[in-house]
Amino acid sequence: APYAWALAALSVAAYSVLWDFNEQLDIYDSGLAVMHMDDAQRLYVAGFQQGLVTFQFGDAPAVPDPDAVWRAHEGGAVCSRMLQAGTRVFCTSHTPDLWRFDHDAALGRVSGIRRVPSPAQVALEGMTLVGGTVYVAARSSGLLSHPLDGPPGTGLTPVPVDGTLGDAWDVKRLDDDHLVVADGRNGLRVLERAAGSSAPWRVVGAAPLAGLSAFVTVVGSRAYVAALSGGAHVVELSRPASPERVGT
Repeated sequence: APYAWALAALSVAAYSVLWDFNEQLDIYDSGLAVMHMDDAQRLYVAGFQQGLVTFQFGDAPAVPDPDAVWRAHEGGAVCSRMLQAGTRVFCTSHTPDLWRFDHDAALGRVSGIRRVPSPAQVALEGMTLVGGTVYVAARSSGLLSHPLDGPPGTGLTPVPVDGTLGDAWDVKRLDDDHLVVADGRNGLRVLERAAGSSAPWRVVGAAPLAGLSAFVTVVGSRAYVAALSGGAHVVELSRPASPERVGT
């Protein structure tokens, strides 16, 4: 079941889920959307032109005019990937911009929308949270980081990595001392740091994969990778230094 759910999260066609909403929501990436279902059965969708919107199911508390109040940016700016950490939400958009804001899920209100300055003029992509640090995949610039509770004006900073990251499209936490990176045409990379330290991350494992590894999610000890024309891959990570593709 985790395998099926992970593949669905990576490659689901949003039109099949949001069929009745396709006139209102400009779906990201030719029919794909990045989605998250919270415990209240509310679905958050990172749409393309409408930013972040939400739809509710079952007994979820009512949210007035979701197409309006859940836009991450005024003016319909792009929001194609998101990371939720408690009441804080981060949004990237295939541009050098990282946006952050806070939300009240019960009332459907967002506040504190601000742009996080980035030193890299490259597309920012997937994100993950380790401890109190948000890591952002920054394509040819590798990884950038931002403190979860950083004060206004705090920018993104480059993450030192011992080893090669050629085209970081996505990053996910395996555990507090290991990150998994979808590294474009380079496949999957596993990063490690010394336990309980602030030592630099280093590349300790690699798995060549067909296609362009652009999205990754981690369930238990397995990574599920969407590689566009290469299909979907399953990689076993029980030995982080020796990741093994176990299915495509």
